[in-house]
Amino acid sequence: MDAKDRLFKNIILKMSNKLEDDEIRYLKNVLICEMENYNVEFIEEQKQLPSVYSERNIKLINMFLSCKKIEGKSQKTIDSYLQTLKNFITMFDVDLLNVNVNTIRMYFIKMEERGNCSVSLNNKRKKLSVFFEWLVEEEYIQKNPVKKIKRVKEEIKVKKPYNDVEVAKLYDSCKSTKQRALLDLLLTTGCRNEEVCEIKLEDVDFTQKQILIHGKGLKQREVFLNDTCIYYLEQYLLDREMKGLHSKYLFCNEKRRLECGRFVADKMKTASLRRIMKNLAKNAGVDSSTVHRYRNTFCCNMLNHSDLLTVQYLMGHSNPKTTVGYSTLNKQKARFEHSKL
Repeated sequence: MDAKDRLFKNIILKMSNKLEDDEIRYLKNVLICEMENYNVEFIEEQKQLPSVYSERNIKLINMFLSCKKIEGKSQKTIDSYLQTLKNFITMFDVDLLNVNVNTIRMYFIKMEERGNCSVSLNNKRKKLSVFFEWLVEEEYIQKNPVKKIKRVKEEIKVKKPYNDVEVAKLYDSCKSTKQRALLDLLLTTGCRNEEVCEIKLEDVDFTQKQILIHGKGLKQREVFLNDTCIYYLEQYLLDREMKGLHSKYLFCNEKRRLECGRFVADKMKTASLRRIMKNLAKNAGVDSSTVHRYRNTFCCNMLNHSDLLTVQYLMGHSNPKTTVGYSTLNKQKARFEHSKL
């Protein structure tokens, strides 16, 4: 059986469950007529061999990732780019400098068949587009093949903040000064997971009640604390000192090592932060607890009492549209405004 016959039978086999008998016969006739004009060759066996372009592909990807690192992208973002690009070149034996739109389409079809949701598909599309746009800017290629691929329509999910009762339950469930300090900090500042773990003691100004945050993309901003948050942060630091724990970070883990005659602890990991807050929510009987939900709650509350630009700054958003998205959270405010009618 030659390649053309194999292709013909594979198409008919895959469509047989979708079409009626008359439609199958019509499809066969169309395929017979159209395929007469083409030569078909299977390259399935070739995929087992190293790509003739593999060395150049890898070099281009490494150059791209180096540029992203220089731009200040986080290691997490760089790893995400690398994973998507490696997945793409593994799936197709292609030269990255000669990728066409059909290859990109086939990639997303296969990703969808593997169960990737619309959000995941759009994220992959964005990463590939950034890479090929970089190739255009560096004058390796003339056009970005991803531009013709439209975004997949995503289901808009409401980001639910904590209500007042849930917040009260969370406060009542705190069993340590560390839990209480973390809870106050998250609800008072709306910081991201990574931002909380990266705060150093030198970044905290207890007198001015503010913290210098080193955010995404090497951007810095100041967030502000209230008296209660300051009190529990100081209490946590005192408790830590009594345990003989020393760290340059505001929040550290419980493991310590001996260094220069004293015990020193490393910064708290994001996984530890998630675990602490998840256990807190479990003890409080609050469902669906993620650290990002505290950020949602902070932003929702701020949008009720401040202007968009101020909230955008405090949240560390580059685009105000991202901040506006949080305005859909507050049904209570919408109900109040509607009652004025």
